[in-house]
Amino acid sequence: MDKRNIQLHSPIDDAENNPAIREDLIQPVTQEQWEDLPTNKKGQFTNAAFVYDAERNSNFCPMG
Repeated sequence: MDKRNIQLHSPIDDAENNPAIREDLIQPVTQEQWEDLPTNKKGQFTNAAFVYDAERNSNFCPMG
């Protein structure tokens, strides 16, 4: 990008602070953590809120 003089704008990968990434994906995120879930400007969950488990070949909703 630098060589082409292009400024990159990209979302930050904040997986470390994403409450959707939890030990037991079947259990919903606690209500206290809802405001920390990744959302867009409309308040809808982004893809980062749905955790993929390759072993089960399934995506898990943060609400269980």
